Amino acid sequence: MAPLEPWEKVLVDSETYPSTDHGQLKCTDCHGGQQDPDKDTAHNEMNARPSAGEAAVCAECHEDQVELQAVSLHANQAGYWTVLEVRGALADHQEMQEMFGNHCASCHTSCGDCHVSQPTSVGGGLLDGHNFTGTPPMSRTCTACHGSRIGNEFLGKNEGEDLKPDVHFRQKRMV
Repeated sequence: MAPLEPWEKVLVDSETYPSTDHGQLKCTDCHGGQQDPDKDTAHNEMNARPSAGEAAVCAECHEDQVELQAVSLHANQAGYWTVLEVRGALADHQEMQEMFGNHCASCHTSCGDCHVSQPTSVGGGLLDGHNFTGTPPMSRTCTACHGSRIGNEFLGKNEGEDLKPDVHFRQKRMV
């Protein structure tokens, strides 16, 4: 995946985005800041990731989805803790908490981190001109961070290994 040019990271598709539900809102409705033609003034106190954190702006219109996000494995990473605990790591161990926060939890993730933009760890930027993508492109979101080892494991493509694809991929072709 080639890195995006700086202008590509922030380009809002002026042809398709205004006709979407989100395109009917003012930028400040979700991102805060100030409605102003001066870029620096408009971006003062702007929230670049309104779907992140406990006070996710998305909940104002998408209460059910935000409620589900709280128990989503993408957000809470309970599956990672299960694996770590099986390997002998304790969730209440201070060094483990710090490692998890600095590494695993630094990427995981809000709704917009996959459905609007690609992860910052691979350069960030909007996926499709700020349009929300129901099924994000796996190569620019999931495997952009998880890479070939995890991506191939999910798809069942590890060479020389007798591993089946992940159950989510096998049964529902979840990408």
